Amino acid sequence: MKAQEASLKLTIERLTALIEEREPDYSEYEESYPAVVAEQRAQLAAAKKLYFQKRIVLEKESEQIAEQLKSINRELPAAARQLKASQNELAILEKGQKSGSISKIRVLEMRQTIASIEAEVEQDKGKKAVLINQAESTVLKIDQLLAEAKLEASKERSKAVDELSALRARLRSGQAKVSNTLVTSPVKGLIQSLPTTKKGGVIQPAGTIVEIVPVEGRARFKAKLSPRDIGFVSVGQSARVKVDAFDYSRFGALKGTVTNISPTTSQTERGEIYYDVTVDVEKAYFRDNPEQFTILPGMTGEVDITTGEKTVFQYLWKPIYTNVSRAFGER
Repeated sequence: MKAQEASLKLTIERLTALIEEREPDYSEYEESYPAVVAEQRAQLAAAKKLYFQKRIVLEKESEQIAEQLKSINRELPAAARQLKASQNELAILEKGQKSGSISKIRVLEMRQTIASIEAEVEQDKGKKAVLINQAESTVLKIDQLLAEAKLEASKERSKAVDELSALRARLRSGQAKVSNTLVTSPVKGLIQSLPTTKKGGVIQPAGTIVEIVPVEGRARFKAKLSPRDIGFVSVGQSARVKVDAFDYSRFGALKGTVTNISPTTSQTERGEIYYDVTVDVEKAYFRDNPEQFTILPGMTGEVDITTGEKTVFQYLWKPIYTNVSRAFGER
């Protein structure tokens, strides 16, 4: 799609250059898409060639009309002078006819000559008017030729712009689909299990996509908490993690913090109900020796969560606190 986008953008630039009567700028894609740029240059050259071929025909026609106008403009003054001379000669002949020295036939012949000259002059004037109209029409055709070329380029550009907009919409839609289907793990780790492996399978809401065991950074333990204790546990409480692989009497426990409690309960294969509790430990190793005593993915253990502190006085007087609490309460 990137190549198609580049082709459409280059097409728009070519057509815009034609409309604005300038050279197109293909520098943005000359290195990445040289073949597409070469194709656009070829199309531009072909369009210009066709335009100038049509224009040359019209310009030659305009030149021919101009030559005919020059010829008529040269003939009209000569015809006007000939007409004036013939009219002067007719006046002399008419005087001679009155005196009897010139025959009537001679006078009639001169009048016929004058009529012929006048007809030629009027014919030339008519030709001149027609040629002037043709010259103006040819100039309009030349201007119209450029306007039509720009109009056609504008239509093609609008089509290319619409196609580019549609392509970008498809690109955005495709990127959105990829983003919606891409699930990124919050930690770097190893895939422990894939609950759903069937192609085209559907994962239920809040279902597990994949179980990943972290391999770096803070270690994370997942513990099972009894529903009867859920009221005493909250996110942020301190915890101590005893790892089975490291003897507690020798290595002690890792300090951690409750970072997440599942919103709903789960059930084991034996029917035991529990809440998932996530505990992050500060250090993923014992005795400040990460090279030798580092915990590994899949290790099991026991988590003790500190839910509060009580003094000796509170332990001794617990029965009294309990009785007072019940006395002032309501059932």
